[in-house]
Amino acid sequence: KFLNFSEQARAQIDPAHMVVALTEEARTVASGYKATVDMFRRFGKFVLLAFFTLHSNPEVWWVVVMIPILMALIGCCTEGSLVAADELLSKRETQMVSMVYESCYKFHLISSYWQRPRMNELFAFRTEAVRLARAKQMSISRHLNYWARWLNPVFICIFLSVASQRVLDGSLQLGVFLASLKVVSEISSDFVDLDEFLIN
Repeated sequence: KFLNFSEQARAQIDPAHMVVALTEEARTVASGYKATVDMFRRFGKFVLLAFFTLHSNPEVWWVVVMIPILMALIGCCTEGSLVAADELLSKRETQMVSMVYESCYKFHLISSYWQRPRMNELFAFRTEAVRLARAKQMSISRHLNYWARWLNPVFICIFLSVASQRVLDGSLQLGVFLASLKVVSEISSDFVDLDEFLIN
């Protein structure tokens, strides 16, 4: 579509923005589509598991309710820092690509005025800025992934401590207990996987 724009409209768009949009942001859009499809698949699985759990063992309703609420609350609280880090990385990459594009486009001018060392310094500065922005983004992403990994074992331990006594006194059948334990594990691990996929 960009090629169909008028000459004046194309002149207003920085070529570096086009390069970043085609190389980086197109990949982001594709992974976002994949995440959306995966989210709907996991939501369907969650609905089926929740129906099974509430039908066979209604006492574990708290798992069906607490895991999505907890994931949504923590996701809402931490979203801003990751979005800011992503935007900073995108800005730094665009600045670096823009500098490289201008250096290539105006090479004869740079060479004629003996500015190659200056451009090398500028390129080193831009690449260092990209490296620092990427390191910050990866650090925030890792920190957000660590808490999610604890969610599955914590809910399994809580379920075991609550429901095991009912198995021992005979008020809950062993098969229902094991099936409910598997459902708790599946629900929490699915939400953890989804959270990690969305963060990355």
